[in-house]
Amino acid sequence: MTDSPKHQRAALVVLVYLALIGFALLAERPNDVTEFVYHLFGENCKGREETTLQAAAFPYRVISNFYSPPGELQVRLVTLEQGSEPSDIFGDERLCRQRVFVARLIQRLEQLGAKSIVVDKYFNPHTCESLPKGPQNGTDELLEVVSRTSVPITLGLHTTDVGGLAGRSREIKTCLILADSIQFGMGSCAVGSKCVREGAIRLNSDTRRIPIKWEVFESDREAAQNANPRVFESLSVIAALQSNPEAKAKQRLLDLLKVRDPSHPFTSFIREIPKFHARQVLCGVDFPENAGPNWDRICQTPRIETSTSAQPTGRLTNEEIADEISGRIVVIGEFSEEDDHDSVIGADVPGAVLQANYIQSLLDARYFPAVPGWVSFLCYLAWFALAFILFSKKTPGTAAIWSVVGLGALMILSFAVIRHFGRIFPWGLETIISLPAIIAVHWVHATAHH
Repeated sequence: MTDSPKHQRAALVVLVYLALIGFALLAERPNDVTEFVYHLFGENCKGREETTLQAAAFPYRVISNFYSPPGELQVRLVTLEQGSEPSDIFGDERLCRQRVFVARLIQRLEQLGAKSIVVDKYFNPHTCESLPKGPQNGTDELLEVVSRTSVPITLGLHTTDVGGLAGRSREIKTCLILADSIQFGMGSCAVGSKCVREGAIRLNSDTRRIPIKWEVFESDREAAQNANPRVFESLSVIAALQSNPEAKAKQRLLDLLKVRDPSHPFTSFIREIPKFHARQVLCGVDFPENAGPNWDRICQTPRIETSTSAQPTGRLTNEEIADEISGRIVVIGEFSEEDDHDSVIGADVPGAVLQANYIQSLLDARYFPAVPGWVSFLCYLAWFALAFILFSKKTPGTAAIWSVVGLGALMILSFAVIRHFGRIFPWGLETIISLPAIIAVHWVHATAHH
């Protein structure tokens, strides 16, 4: 009976270690843990499509700022915003008029010499079916403009959740269904080149990660049958490939795409990407804000002065817009509350801003896949084992010092991996919690023993 307190203290130490190991596993492989829980209890398909978040697992800001400066900024934003662009292109009942506006905007960007155009929007093929052909129904005009384009265009594919079709999550192969979309054709680029392509606009729930690929059912019927899903590349990936990246960046991206379901890599962000209101690009800098339904009658193609003798006035000019668009990748996106996302660069960041950042990151090859979760988890197990041996053999003070040294070695290793291999080796919340917990429990154990 005299050994009972000693055994209890030893059992407490073991329990603390097991709890910390479980916490490390959750931090390193949260997606696997979430999926396992939904396998047991979930009635809907959840947690399958989001790659491992590793939400608390690494010094993201230090890595992104120190090791990944952006290259030459090749991306520009052209925004659709209520209160700026014509009022009759916003709202579900006015989407057909918006297509007229977008079609003419694409034409204008092509005239200005855009290198590539990315439309961060989804075009439902059934939206304007009830309207007669004409200026109120922009589908035909949009189709015609896109089919005749000689500039690479990337359009968005929309996905929906499988919902009730999923049954129990362990039975379903993916959580996404492809929504119907307009068939735009190939465009009119060089012979043998398809310059109109589509990519999935879905973002990762952890917006620090660049979405690469998504597994998607092509129809409700396939989802109900749990057929083999098709793999779709993301909007940002297609846009980057369409923009003729440099050889090194292109090869790195192609290597990443060789994997059917690659881990979505982390990236750093550019806080200010130059952006312009669509009305000013299409109709000139003096075109009024929030124009009425007759905007298409008063919109005139702005005249671009070729003379360089004009003195700067401090206000935006048509010439400056033309200069910024020429030779750049232009992302067209709607800024609205429905498409705001939480991000490291702000709480309510429009999806188009994130897409523009992802495209620039892919062109810079400025992204970092995480090492497999099991690798970092094994490293933590090794550190836990070292700490246990040290506290078993040394005094608590000496063991604590050497445990800190061992943890410091793991941190140095993480920076070496990012520096030389371009991969993130996670550490962070697990260590912040684990180190004081281990020291405390062993200190209590040693004090009680003495």
